[in-house]
Amino acid sequence: MSIRMKLISAATLLALSTAANAERVIVSYDSNGPGLKNGHVVKISGKNWFAVELDENGKSAIRGKAGFKKMEIDQKRFPLAIFNDDTGNPMTQQITPYAIYQSQGNQLTLQGGQKVCVIDSGLDQSNQDFDWSVISGDNDSGTGNWFEHGGPHGTHVAGTVGATDNGFGVIGMAPGVPMHIIKVFNAEGWGYSSDLAFAAEKCTQSGANIITMSLGGGGANSTEENASDSFTAGGGLVLAAAGNDGNNVRSFPAGYKSVMMIGANDNNNNIADFSQFPSNTITTGRGKKVKTETNDGFGVEVTAGGVDTLSTFPAGSGVSSSLLVDAGGFDSLAMEMLVQQAVLPISWGLLKRPMAMQVVKYASLTVVLFRSLIKSKTVKIQAASRRLS
Repeated sequence: MSIRMKLISAATLLALSTAANAERVIVSYDSNGPGLKNGHVVKISGKNWFAVELDENGKSAIRGKAGFKKMEIDQKRFPLAIFNDDTGNPMTQQITPYAIYQSQGNQLTLQGGQKVCVIDSGLDQSNQDFDWSVISGDNDSGTGNWFEHGGPHGTHVAGTVGATDNGFGVIGMAPGVPMHIIKVFNAEGWGYSSDLAFAAEKCTQSGANIITMSLGGGGANSTEENASDSFTAGGGLVLAAAGNDGNNVRSFPAGYKSVMMIGANDNNNNIADFSQFPSNTITTGRGKKVKTETNDGFGVEVTAGGVDTLSTFPAGSGVSSSLLVDAGGFDSLAMEMLVQQAVLPISWGLLKRPMAMQVVKYASLTVVLFRSLIKSKTVKIQAASRRLS
């Protein structure tokens, strides 16, 4: 009896140990998707891929099935912004962030034909600084409703893009631009690379031609990269934050060639000390298969106003003050928050002449053409001991 109990206990411990070693991976396949998914709890899925938690035995089993193509770690992704105290008084006036003047975005008029997909933590539906008639959204599995914010980050990013020109609060770089919001961050404030791949597909389905992501993390992932490649191949533009660690480490998804990596500068035209600055050269492979490639898409392509940037904030998250609009009360300073962040969507750098919103003005502007315009029309800036290489 005691021997049997010991065997049962050993088996239990082994099972618990195996479960503890399970990790979330992305499985890509050429065929037999249902067969590969059979018996597993699929976390999220897209075109010819799905995310699942597997231990070593599970990994070996699925690799041996027909149709299997590839397996990669499902990398974690985090919002990239540093929040500071709020400032200004949007109760009595509409505040224009300095980055709009800096990039001369205030000299341009928003034209039709554009839709921006904001992949982040959702959008606070009680915030009155948005034109909700042109905003739609989707959720990733387990994140909750896209119109209920999962933290202030997503509302801030969306406001930086498209907060309306309504006489109060904060104005966005492209005020009133149609947006599609995709909520990818869970209650703990992070998501997976598979969530971003799924979101990119939803952006395409929504008709968006711009994706903006003020988020990132370590480790590349081909499923995530392929999603960005597909979006840009269709004529879209994908933007992502360089990162906030102040080093030369490459963050993803910003580090993919098809994604424009956006760094941060302050209102004095200095590169932010927290903004990451990886090189434009990547080396892959080993031995005789070593390959070195240099491309602007691997590093910071341009910086934008991202230090102490005022934008929208979820109601109740900042300093409360009352404001009446159409007999309805809501927080004003509670909607706005002073923020340092590594990307200001739709504002691309310190420009010689008005071009900050060219991608919004011209519906046919592709990432290739936009990058060409960037090279000819941006002003090179750098801080002491820092450079964009």
